[in-house]
Amino acid sequence: MSLNFIRNRHSWFIRGILILIAVAFIIGIGYNLSDFGAITEVPNRTAAKVNGEDVSLVNFYLMRDSLKTQFGQGGEIPEEYLNQINIIALNQLVNLKLLAQKAKSLGFKVTDEELDDAIKSDPNFQIDGKFVGAERYKQFIEQALKQDVGEFENSYRERLLAEKLAGFLDETALITEENLLDVYKRQNEEINLYYIKFSGNDYADSYTPSEDEIKLYYQKHKGELKTAEMRQIRYFTLSPETFEKNIRVSEDEINSYYNAYPEEFKSPDGKQIPLAEAKKDIESKLEAQKAEGLRQQFMSRLDNPEGDGTGIDAIAKEFSIVTISESKPFSASDNTSDIPPMITRQAFGIDKGRVSIIPVGANIWVVEVKEIVPPRERTFEEAKKEAAESLKREKSLQMARKAAEASIKKLKGVKNENLPAQAKKLGLDLKETGFFSRSEKAPQIDSQMVSAEALELDPKAGVPTRIYDDGDKFYIISVKEVKIASPENFTAVKDDLMEQELQKQRSQVIQKMIQDLRRQAEIVPNSELFPSQG
Repeated sequence: MSLNFIRNRHSWFIRGILILIAVAFIIGIGYNLSDFGAITEVPNRTAAKVNGEDVSLVNFYLMRDSLKTQFGQGGEIPEEYLNQINIIALNQLVNLKLLAQKAKSLGFKVTDEELDDAIKSDPNFQIDGKFVGAERYKQFIEQALKQDVGEFENSYRERLLAEKLAGFLDETALITEENLLDVYKRQNEEINLYYIKFSGNDYADSYTPSEDEIKLYYQKHKGELKTAEMRQIRYFTLSPETFEKNIRVSEDEINSYYNAYPEEFKSPDGKQIPLAEAKKDIESKLEAQKAEGLRQQFMSRLDNPEGDGTGIDAIAKEFSIVTISESKPFSASDNTSDIPPMITRQAFGIDKGRVSIIPVGANIWVVEVKEIVPPRERTFEEAKKEAAESLKREKSLQMARKAAEASIKKLKGVKNENLPAQAKKLGLDLKETGFFSRSEKAPQIDSQMVSAEALELDPKAGVPTRIYDDGDKFYIISVKEVKIASPENFTAVKDDLMEQELQKQRSQVIQKMIQDLRRQAEIVPNSELFPSQG
């Protein structure tokens, strides 16, 4: 039985919006967690406090695992994204808490009868369309979710409150057919651009810095040419098998499971499978459940990583680990070692001698920082090669930009239809992107600004005077052709487009509401949930 709190259209709407908003917040806050406000101590069983109300740590872990399943889509999630998922999970729970608080303040209520009906009609608590019964429901909440029923139902009630608020906002969404036609035209018109590219790489061989120029560059950029800080760690990993090897399942436990879940042991023709035939499968399932319980119990040390001062050697002894590995010294940007990026990041966020417990995929890494080598200024001879390459790159980019600026002056006032002939006359390599829409990236061009602004260009105005760049390339662009959206197709897509625009409008309303609520709220996350970001 899987856990899924969301049951109807408003539920899916609110859930999708919360995830999108949570992702938007992480894009804004990165790893600094600054959007949460001051990070101070909160109770160990609490992921955060929102206006004085607790966000359950258990709910945080459930939300995190649910997001990992959604984003992973059956595959392995890259380690560098796992901490972002943690932040999205906490943001989602904070947003949900704020919406529930807002719903209460507006007078919305969820009665005990409504809560009872919602739970009993939830497919996750039904077998063959019928509620599983109070005892099995209670057993699932307490054993599978590691929550007491009261705590779970309080969380469920908050989600129902958010659904009611979403339903109310749903009724306020409105879009006219005229607005819809404008949206259709904007979404479906396409453009083909002329473009001329100037790349720093094209000028790399046009300049060779002298010894004096390199020395001058070195003197000006000593701080940027320091050696990287290096760290060395001691570590070992705990696989799922580590937690399974000492687990024993009793006959009574096997019998209890078989009797509690008879529907799991039916043959294709509906007959009950004898206990003797099912015993092996039950034993394996219970071993896996117990192993996961031990794993979660061990992971709970994340709630208080300082613990009782237990060092890595004591933890290794606890799990009968004979060998603790030692890494070679590595930098924060080192991608050549066998250390996963998440471990590297964590190692640069903790103090020397500190032990950290980090899940990476199915394994758990136990890590201690053994040595920290601080950065130092390099001598000229040590930094000479890097300084020369940096100076050469800087000069080649300057040359590329100057060439683009000189060319755009010569093209000033040239109409689009005359651009091919004028570009050929000037010896410029004029190319076409091919048609693309507003929702698509401009083919052949790396600049996001070109993609964003292309369809806002006036086709009659000639070559724009602006140079677009993406850091190491510069572009002159002009409109070759605009393809207008066909009105004949509007009727066929109108209903889907209407729902899409209504969804967007609801999303914007809720997003603005959450942003306003967050600005006024006191949000205090658990400081131990995320590694220090330095």
